[in-house]
Amino acid sequence: MISNFSSIIGAAALVAAVFIGAPRIHSQEIPGAVEAFATFQRQVADYVELRHDAVQGIPGLKVGDPRSVSKNAGMLRAAIAGARRDAEAGDIFVPATQPVFRQLLAQTLREHRINLALLLLDLEEDVPPGAPRAAVNERYFWGWGAAIPPCLLSALPPLPRELQYRFAGRDLVLIDLDTELVLDVLPEALPGVD
Repeated sequence: MISNFSSIIGAAALVAAVFIGAPRIHSQEIPGAVEAFATFQRQVADYVELRHDAVQGIPGLKVGDPRSVSKNAGMLRAAIAGARRDAEAGDIFVPATQPVFRQLLAQTLREHRINLALLLLDLEEDVPPGAPRAAVNERYFWGWGAAIPPCLLSALPPLPRELQYRFAGRDLVLIDLDTELVLDVLPEALPGVD
């Protein structure tokens, strides 16, 4: 009896983890969402593989050890940027996925009744005047914007622990946390204020 109960609890936890980590996709409202997110996940997996290969030659780097990664962040950033020297916007947020991301974010804002004007004001509050826009293969400037609201974050496809979504104004930025490297930028991911 106890083993059956444990199995049921374990299965329920697994199902909950899958549904909590997965983006909320309203396929009837966003045509092509499933395919777009599968494409995005493949692009992310390709980056993670490239990242793994790029860091192999860094002496003394212990991936997974925060102190080692912090100590070697500059070399790690240079190795990854070098391996992606031809990278440009749209390499991970490929053009076919971009409208789906924009629609999903707009829909989530509506569903959660988030005031877009206030959100944009909050995101741009700490950005110094004349700050450059986020650019692929450049270091992420932490003053560009605030963390993504949880309801928007939970709507987006899950990422490996090394990566994170951030907003830089209305742009959605994908960054490598260990290196602070901008991997891709989705311009105007958030709708404009009328």
